[in-house]
Amino acid sequence: MNEQVARARLEEERVHVSEELAAVRFDAGVTAPDATLATYDREGQDDVDVASVTVDREMARSIDLDLRSQLDEIDAALHRLDAGRYGLCASCAQPIAGERLDSLPWARLCIDHAKVAEYRDVRVLAPDAPAYLLAQAHDSDDEDGIDPDEAGAEEDAVHLR
Repeated sequence: MNEQVARARLEEERVHVSEELAAVRFDAGVTAPDATLATYDREGQDDVDVASVTVDREMARSIDLDLRSQLDEIDAALHRLDAGRYGLCASCAQPIAGERLDSLPWARLCIDHAKVAEYRDVRVLAPDAPAYLLAQAHDSDDEDGIDPDEAGAEEDAVHLR
């Protein structure tokens, strides 16, 4: 994918995600762009109403976080494009496959290192994950010579914001 096409796709996706985020925040009653989703005033409400509003708020909060994370990823990809590093794996510096960039233009890792990062996340997020996934994660770390504590460190930094 050439630089102009990549930039256009990233900017188009950024507009789309920003619009989705604005709609979610509007539906949740958040009007300021940097405001957080407010807590619900329970005064005079029965338990069913409170539960329904709480579920809706938590869903909106989850979607809000996912969309903001996606915006961070898109912004990071635009910065990589400006720096001349777009399309290079953040872990091994090898080119990311064109098919991967076509489907996920903000990808920061090649498919092999994305798998390593995903398996590492499985170990972190689900210590009771099936043994075969944990074994694959361990095997991938050994075969690639990747330190699982360092693989995707840049990716982790974006998700922690």
